[in-house]
Amino acid sequence: MRSISDEFQSELHSGTLKWVTDAVKDRTNNLILCFRDGYVNVYYKSHSLFKITQHQRGYRLSFNLRHARYTEPMEAAKSRIKAILPEIRFSASDEVWFYSDMIPKNAQTQIIDAYKSYIDDFFDLSKLTDYIHPSRKRDLLEKVRQQELFSAHFDPMGIGEELVFYDMELSIPGESSDIAKKGSPDCLAVKLQDGVVTEIVLVEVKSAAAACVGNHGIKKHCEDFYAILQNPDDRGFLYASMVCTLNHYQSLWLLSAVKDVCSLEKCKFSIRYYFTDEAIRWTKNSRQRNENYEYYLRLPAEQMAHRRDYPPKKAPRRNKKKPSTRRLT
Repeated sequence: MRSISDEFQSELHSGTLKWVTDAVKDRTNNLILCFRDGYVNVYYKSHSLFKITQHQRGYRLSFNLRHARYTEPMEAAKSRIKAILPEIRFSASDEVWFYSDMIPKNAQTQIIDAYKSYIDDFFDLSKLTDYIHPSRKRDLLEKVRQQELFSAHFDPMGIGEELVFYDMELSIPGESSDIAKKGSPDCLAVKLQDGVVTEIVLVEVKSAAAACVGNHGIKKHCEDFYAILQNPDDRGFLYASMVCTLNHYQSLWLLSAVKDVCSLEKCKFSIRYYFTDEAIRWTKNSRQRNENYEYYLRLPAEQMAHRRDYPPKKAPRRNKKKPSTRRLT
């Protein structure tokens, strides 16, 4: 279940974690806060900037320092982070962490900026030197587009978008769940009608042509998602998690567009695909467009907030006047 304790919620609202919530509210940071089963993830470019977990000692904020692998050697990264926050702790698995009451105010922005710079270099295809082990660097454009899309449709100002994204990187443990055994959607969204949730939407983002086919392609995703939505237990789980997540967001003043939710019995479920960059060209050339599922073609995600009319409507065809074959007498 996507839910945290009332105490955890209170810390995010007005306690030792309020600085994290404020950083998410500052849209220039490009951060997304997502609720998990008893903990919180703060994402930057769809990679975890903070994993926040509740302990008897307090609230621990963790970051995987292996993101620094394209910036500098691990020891240099540790020294850089320790210079910002001397009390920071290091684990054997290259995880760095600190408790929320350990960080002074002047270090809060610095630690966010340092972690973001490591993730930026992790995505930068011009940064090819891997300081952990040599390997071919992957193009992670799809991850970037995924968060851009989420940000464009997660609207804390409540300007009335019909589709509001509320969760990403969905993963549900347990062997009995189709979601655990099969594909998981990139994001979850809700459709609104006058501020009331009427539909839950499973969202998949594709940016590369190669990602549209094969074991992780569109057809496979479609089969998996339909299996999920045909399972009443999974539909119930998605609905209950949605209600918990939206309640958490609203208590933090992070989401004001949603006013209410319909009942589970009245809630609809659907699947939506977003294609960006190279994947748009694939959909234009692929015969699979005739398959029995929906396609939603969109511009690259950073333009989605400004252009909602893609693909453009074709002008009506005008019938050309055929030359008369009538013989004059």
